[in-house]
Amino acid sequence: MRVPLTFWILPLLFMADLSAADAGKPVVVNQNLPLRSGTVLREQLLIAVERGTTRVEAKSGNRELATLWRHRYTLVRRIQGGGAEEVDVRDHACATGLFPPGAPPPVVEQRGPLVNKTLRARRRAVGWEYLPKEGKAAPAELSCLLDLGFLNGVLEIIPAALGTRPRKPGEGWKETIPAPRGKAHGLAVFKDVEAALGSIEQRPDGPHARLFISGSFTMQRPMGYNAAVESTFAITLVRRLSDMLDVEMKITGVFKNSYEVNYQASEGAVAERATFRQELPYTLTRSLQIEGR
Repeated sequence: MRVPLTFWILPLLFMADLSAADAGKPVVVNQNLPLRSGTVLREQLLIAVERGTTRVEAKSGNRELATLWRHRYTLVRRIQGGGAEEVDVRDHACATGLFPPGAPPPVVEQRGPLVNKTLRARRRAVGWEYLPKEGKAAPAELSCLLDLGFLNGVLEIIPAALGTRPRKPGEGWKETIPAPRGKAHGLAVFKDVEAALGSIEQRPDGPHARLFISGSFTMQRPMGYNAAVESTFAITLVRRLSDMLDVEMKITGVFKNSYEVNYQASEGAVAERATFRQELPYTLTRSLQIEGR
């Protein structure tokens, strides 16, 4: 069951420290202000599933496993204009694994495959594409590149959900989110998307808006895989209004997917087709700061 936005935002709204002027003045919280070509951004990104569930359904029997999936990045992004960026991966660490329910995760964080790589990122008709600047991606690298592209594509719900009308602190609203036409493979289909402006905060570099967005989406054949995805999301973000940069962001939700794989129940066993069904409660945190223009 999806918890409505008003359930978790109302206490925050009552706690907001708003002046009388702030409370009554509409504010533009979303407009198209693309960063100039040459702008350098530093991004800290953490995506974590600390204890998810993977159910394996096969003819030889069913199994349920606890699931850990964590990736941490430090990225330096150079805006090139035209929906393109050059991305230096200054740090990448990851920890992933399946283990018996109730057992402690047997996996330790290790060096990620993208560390010290330079990438090319480009907005495409369907989401974002990340590729190595030089050479061809190894399989482990390709998986991470697809994840980054998938994430950036889904985050484009933020401007769509906020719309362009000025809003008052404490106001909630729902924008019409256009649905993709046709089969829409690889495209997120959003539903029940709600947004709200919690408060306007004064910081040394100017006013910032604290915003909230919630909803869900489904997707068929994500990143080209023969799979089905559904996910809920609750986004809290702090947006600097002078340049519409989201300097702080936190997203929580539950990500579910199902797909078929060749599965070997134990060492030496005959491989068989199996269906994996995953339910992954996740937390994403991201911060952005401009290092140069």
